[in-house]
Amino acid sequence: MESKRIDENTIQVLINQDDLIQRGISIPDLMNNQDKIETFFYQILDEVDVDHDFDHDSALTFQARPMRNNGLELLIKRVNQEGDVDLPQAIKDQLQGYDENQSLDEQQDDVEVALADPTVDKYEQVVKLGNFEDLVELAQQLDTLNLVTDLYRFEGDYYLVLTFMNDGTLTAGEIRDRMAVVNEFAQPANISKIFLAEHGKQIMDQTAIELVRHYFN
Repeated sequence: MESKRIDENTIQVLINQDDLIQRGISIPDLMNNQDKIETFFYQILDEVDVDHDFDHDSALTFQARPMRNNGLELLIKRVNQEGDVDLPQAIKDQLQGYDENQSLDEQQDDVEVALADPTVDKYEQVVKLGNFEDLVELAQQLDTLNLVTDLYRFEGDYYLVLTFMNDGTLTAGEIRDRMAVVNEFAQPANISKIFLAEHGKQIMDQTAIELVRHYFN
């Protein structure tokens, strides 16, 4: 296991497969056993934080990302809390994402509008999964060409952020077709990626679908 201080608020830990085996942890545990993985994260923190700068009572976030060698990259971040900010309601609505009453048809119309704008280089959709098994099934069927996927956990639920990258060849029809596959296993969420990054826990970064497909094929 290797660790290094990125800055005063961030520690990077590289955990190889042998380290995981010794601790009785596997990559699937990251998605299926929240209590076990949190205990594991804090054990790693105790091992690498030799100066005891990161108090367990502090606001900490843990970002885990599987590596190609079946190991794990763990970023431990200390959050600088400066108190609650009273935001205008319009900004709160933007941070929390989509109108919860917005229909699938209306969201599909948004795709047409977004891709018609030459300055828009991506289209983002957040969906809520019923359970992790739905994500595994979705991963077996979803085409990930020009698609970035991030997996978050928030209040016990899994959220998948799908970001379609518009390189000039992507069409609204292609997005609709793939979202039709997604909607078989998930439902539109009234939460944005910004909100999830602030309040949730990121489990997989950028290649969530590919990683789930690899580990749960």
